Amino acid sequence: MRNCLVITAAALLALGSICEKVPERGWERGFFRPIEETNKPWGMPAGLSLTSCIGADDEDTMVSLLPLLARVFNETGSRITTTLPAGTVFEPGNYEYQYMIILQPYVLTVPPDVDTTVTLPTFCCNEELDEPDDESYYTIHSQEWEVEMNELVALLKGKRLRGYPTLDLVQEALFEITDGEGLTDTMRTRLSSLP
Repeated sequence: MRNCLVITAAALLALGSICEKVPERGWERGFFRPIEETNKPWGMPAGLSLTSCIGADDEDTMVSLLPLLARVFNETGSRITTTLPAGTVFEPGNYEYQYMIILQPYVLTVPPDVDTTVTLPTFCCNEELDEPDDESYYTIHSQEWEVEMNELVALLKGKRLRGYPTLDLVQEALFEITDGEGLTDTMRTRLSSLP
């Protein structure tokens, strides 16, 4: 019996060290920016590089109100598939523009030795700043990982984010977090009811 208790205690300690505590929001409302305490480093896998990323000013898409247009180069001799995780933040080169974020995992496949253009389904993080356009340049910063953003990502998991009413709702929810006082119960209910 004593050995079982020792093993159970050791297992719980090991589990506790594996499970990370999700941090609270560290940025001030209305001034979203990725900060070290609330993000996880993320970048393209070996062999892939982001050669350019701009606002897709003239893109007509039903998967994002303001997508980014990215060119990804595969320098290997093999096709590479990678997933940008939910919460991937794109940092503007000019801070007059908004930070942008992906709220669901995005899978992209890049053929070998070629520059591939992809339209990223991004959402805006700073309501008062300029929307991305074809003169705004972006880089991948990190994966946002904090309590409020993780809740939004969880509410959107498996949801079909298509069409303007749905995209408007999701953008409104994101602004509740980044520029408002946090998700309201009404918004949680509306997001939960999405197909």
